[in-house]
Amino acid sequence: MSKIYEALRRHEKHTTSMDDVPTSRGPMVRALESVYPNVYRLAKEAGHGLVLHFVASSAGEGASTLSSEFALVAARVADSRVLLVDADRSQLATAAKFGCSTDLGIVDQVQTNGPLETRVIRDHNNTGLQIGVLCGQNSPPLSRKTMPALYEQLRANYDLTIIDCPAIFSDRYFELCPEAADGVVLVVQAERSRPEIIRQAQALVENAGGRFIGSILNRRHTYIPDWLYRLL
Repeated sequence: MSKIYEALRRHEKHTTSMDDVPTSRGPMVRALESVYPNVYRLAKEAGHGLVLHFVASSAGEGASTLSSEFALVAARVADSRVLLVDADRSQLATAAKFGCSTDLGIVDQVQTNGPLETRVIRDHNNTGLQIGVLCGQNSPPLSRKTMPALYEQLRANYDLTIIDCPAIFSDRYFELCPEAADGVVLVVQAERSRPEIIRQAQALVENAGGRFIGSILNRRHTYIPDWLYRLL
C-alpha cells in the first residue's frame, strides 16, 4: 500500500504551488485534501489494497464528483492500480461520465468466476485508473452477503478501490456492507445539510459497523482568490 501513500503525499506537495493549481480546480483540491491524512494512515498500516466508500447523506451533494476526482488523483501520481466503482444503480452517473457499459456489472462477473477486467474499462487519459459498475441495469438484485468476499477480491487486485455509493438515506446504501469496507468518507455540501441530518447519517453508518475516516465539505464558498487562500 506504499504506492497510494506516496501518491497522495506527492499530490499534496505538488499542489502547494499556486502555479500548479488552476483556479477552476482549486476548491476541488482543497476539499479532497481534508481526507488525505487519514488515507495516508490507512495506506501505511494496511498490508493489502484499500476499499473506501464515498457517500453523502442525501443525493446531489457531490459524492460522485469527488469520488471520481479522488480516484483520478490517486492513479495519476503513482504507478498504482485504482478502481472506481459506480454503485448507485438508480443513476450510474459516474459510469456515464467515463463511458462504461451499464448492462451488467462487476458482481455478475465475480459470480461467474470470470476475471474482473472483463467488466471494467481503462481511463484513456490515466492508465492506472479503471472504472466499472457494481451492478448493471440487467443485473439481478444485489445480495448483501456477497460484498465482503467481493471487497477481499478487490483488495487483492487493486491498490485502491473507490466505491461511489448511493446516499445514506436511500434504501440502497446499506446493501454495500459499509462495515466490510476499510473506511467511509462522508461528502457534505456546504450550506445545505443541517448538522442534525449529518449526525444522523453518521450514526446510521457507525451503528452498522462502518468506520468514518473523514468528511469532505463540498462547494464551500470562499471570498478570496484560490492562490491567496492556499498561502494562509
